Amino acid sequence: MIASDRLGAPSALTARAVTAGMQLGAVDLLAAGHGSRDKGATGRLLAGVENVLHVTHTDEFPPSTENLASLIARLAPNYRWILAVHDSFGADLIPRVGGLLATSPVTQVSAIADAATLIRP
Repeated sequence: MIASDRLGAPSALTARAVTAGMQLGAVDLLAAGHGSRDKGATGRLLAGVENVLHVTHTDEFPPSTENLASLIARLAPNYRWILAVHDSFGADLIPRVGGLLATSPVTQVSAIADAATLIRP
């Protein structure tokens, strides 16, 4: 689960997405951007989050959607599902990750019934 934030903490939509993601198994949360450690600490408190990964930007790894998508693609072999909230951040990031993984993402999912049933509008 990729954390979308609001005012420096995981958004309410992220919390709801974590709850839905629990239908698929254990949920790890990726916190990136400015204050990623603080976002990760707050994200760790969300019900259902097992582990928190955080990305700290440096001069060699500046904050950008492309850099984050590349990192997620490198982490992808460790995961069966990659989830993000469908906000402007997630809508920009997930297609890039899909392109790097040569897969078509399923977007605008409103609920997860189980690993074989995703509900869309």
